[in-house]
Amino acid sequence: MKKVFASNDRSAIEILRGLLSAEGIESVVLNEITGAVLGDIPFWHAMPELWISNTGDLERAQAIVADFASGETKKTLPDTPWTCNQCGEEIEGQFTECWNCVLDDPREDKESTCFECGYLLHGLPNRRCPECGTNF
Repeated sequence: MKKVFASNDRSAIEILRGLLSAEGIESVVLNEITGAVLGDIPFWHAMPELWISNTGDLERAQAIVADFASGETKKTLPDTPWTCNQCGEEIEGQFTECWNCVLDDPREDKESTCFECGYLLHGLPNRRCPECGTNF
Protein backbone atom coordinates (compact mmCIF):
# COMPACT_ATOMS: atom_id res chain seq x y z
CA MET A 1 0.00 0.00 0.00
CA LYS A 2 1.09 3.57 -0.69
CA LYS A 3 -0.25 6.90 0.60
CA VAL A 4 -1.31 9.27 -2.19
CA PHE A 5 -3.22 12.02 -0.37
CA ALA A 6 -3.93 13.40 3.12
CA SER A 7 -6.39 16.07 4.16
CA ASN A 8 -8.70 17.09 6.97
CA ASP A 9 -11.29 17.78 4.26
CA ARG A 10 -13.23 14.50 4.26
CA SER A 11 -15.17 15.48 1.14
CA ALA A 12 -11.89 15.87 -0.79
CA ILE A 13 -10.82 12.41 0.41
CA GLU A 14 -14.12 10.87 -0.76
CA ILE A 15 -14.10 12.68 -4.11
CA LEU A 16 -10.58 11.44 -4.79
CA ARG A 17 -11.52 7.95 -3.66
CA GLY A 18 -14.36 8.01 -6.21
CA LEU A 19 -12.07 9.29 -8.98
CA LEU A 20 -9.56 6.53 -8.26
CA SER A 21 -12.32 3.92 -8.19
CA ALA A 22 -13.65 5.14 -11.54
CA GLU A 23 -10.19 4.36 -12.97
CA GLY A 24 -10.13 0.89 -11.40
CA ILE A 25 -7.67 1.88 -8.66
CA GLU A 26 -8.54 0.35 -5.30
CA SER A 27 -7.99 2.60 -2.31
CA VAL A 28 -8.63 2.77 1.42
CA VAL A 29 -8.98 5.68 3.85
CA LEU A 30 -6.88 5.48 7.02
CA ASN A 31 -7.17 7.67 10.14
CA GLU A 32 -10.86 8.36 9.52
CA ILE A 33 -11.71 8.66 13.21
CA THR A 34 -8.45 9.77 14.78
CA GLY A 35 -9.67 13.37 15.10
CA ALA A 36 -11.04 12.37 18.51
CA VAL A 37 -7.50 12.04 19.87
CA LEU A 38 -6.26 15.30 18.38
CA GLY A 39 -4.28 17.06 21.04
CA ASP A 40 -2.82 13.82 22.33
CA ILE A 41 -0.92 13.30 19.08
CA PRO A 42 0.39 15.75 16.45
CA PHE A 43 -2.32 16.76 13.93
CA TRP A 44 -0.35 15.37 10.97
CA HIS A 45 -0.62 11.90 12.50
CA ALA A 46 -4.40 12.24 12.89
CA MET A 47 -5.17 13.51 9.39
CA PRO A 48 -7.28 11.20 7.18
CA GLU A 49 -5.13 9.61 4.47
CA LEU A 50 -5.97 8.00 1.14
CA TRP A 51 -3.84 4.96 0.34
CA ILE A 52 -3.88 2.83 -2.81
CA SER A 53 -3.81 -0.94 -2.51
CA ASN A 54 -1.63 -1.71 -5.53
CA THR A 55 1.66 0.20 -5.79
CA GLY A 56 1.62 -0.58 -9.53
CA ASP A 57 -1.14 2.04 -9.80
CA LEU A 58 0.98 4.72 -8.11
CA GLU A 59 1.78 6.83 -11.19
CA ARG A 60 -1.85 6.92 -12.37
CA ALA A 61 -3.08 7.66 -8.84
CA GLN A 62 -0.58 10.49 -8.39
CA ALA A 63 -1.68 12.00 -11.72
CA ILE A 64 -5.34 11.88 -10.63
CA VAL A 65 -4.46 13.50 -7.28
CA ALA A 66 -2.40 16.19 -9.03
CA ASP A 67 -5.25 16.99 -11.45
CA PHE A 68 -7.67 17.17 -8.52
CA ALA A 69 -5.38 19.43 -6.48
CA SER A 70 -4.80 21.77 -9.42
CA GLY A 71 -8.50 22.09 -10.21
CA GLU A 72 -8.07 20.41 -13.60
CA THR A 73 -10.50 17.63 -12.66
CA LYS A 74 -13.37 20.09 -12.35
CA LYS A 75 -12.55 21.59 -15.76
CA THR A 76 -12.65 18.18 -17.44
CA LEU A 77 -15.96 16.97 -16.01
CA PRO A 78 -18.44 16.69 -18.86
CA ASP A 79 -21.46 18.97 -18.86
CA THR A 80 -23.50 16.85 -21.25
CA PRO A 81 -25.71 14.05 -19.94
CA TRP A 82 -24.74 10.42 -20.52
CA THR A 83 -26.69 7.17 -20.59
CA CYS A 84 -25.92 4.36 -18.17
CA ASN A 85 -24.85 1.19 -20.01
CA GLN A 86 -26.38 -0.98 -17.30
CA CYS A 87 -29.92 0.40 -16.90
CA GLY A 88 -30.32 3.03 -19.64
CA GLU A 89 -30.96 5.91 -17.20
CA GLU A 90 -29.92 9.39 -18.40
CA ILE A 91 -27.42 10.89 -15.93
CA GLU A 92 -26.25 14.50 -15.63
CA GLY A 93 -22.74 14.99 -17.02
CA GLN A 94 -20.96 15.91 -13.79
CA PHE A 95 -21.76 12.53 -12.22
CA THR A 96 -19.49 9.51 -12.72
CA GLU A 97 -21.89 6.86 -11.40
CA CYS A 98 -25.50 6.07 -12.19
CA TRP A 99 -27.79 7.04 -9.33
CA ASN A 100 -30.25 4.33 -10.31
CA CYS A 101 -27.72 1.48 -10.36
CA VAL A 102 -26.10 2.67 -7.13
CA LEU A 103 -29.47 2.31 -5.45
CA ASP A 104 -29.58 -1.26 -6.74
CA ASP A 105 -25.92 -2.09 -6.09
CA PRO A 106 -25.16 -5.77 -6.77
CA ARG A 107 -22.28 -5.58 -4.27
CA GLU A 108 -24.89 -5.47 -1.49
CA ASP A 109 -26.56 -8.73 -2.60
CA LYS A 110 -24.79 -11.83 -1.24
CA GLU A 111 -25.82 -13.87 -4.30
CA SER A 112 -25.28 -11.33 -7.10
CA THR A 113 -22.89 -12.44 -9.83
CA CYS A 114 -21.23 -10.85 -12.87
CA PHE A 115 -23.46 -11.18 -15.92
CA GLU A 116 -20.39 -11.91 -18.11
CA CYS A 117 -18.43 -14.52 -16.13
CA GLY A 118 -20.51 -15.41 -13.07
CA TYR A 119 -18.00 -14.04 -10.50
CA LEU A 120 -19.58 -13.32 -7.08
CA LEU A 121 -19.86 -9.51 -6.70
CA HIS A 122 -20.78 -9.22 -3.02
CA GLY A 123 -18.51 -6.91 -1.04
CA LEU A 124 -16.24 -5.78 -3.88
CA PRO A 125 -14.58 -2.39 -3.36
CA ASN A 126 -15.51 -1.03 -6.81
CA ARG A 127 -17.99 -1.70 -9.61
CA ARG A 128 -15.65 -3.70 -11.84
CA CYS A 129 -15.51 -7.50 -11.91
CA PRO A 130 -11.98 -8.56 -10.86
CA GLU A 131 -12.30 -11.76 -12.89
CA CYS A 132 -13.22 -10.44 -16.35
CA GLY A 133 -12.98 -6.63 -15.95
CA THR A 134 -16.64 -5.95 -16.82
CA ASN A 135 -18.14 -2.81 -15.25
CA PHE A 136 -21.47 -3.41 -13.54
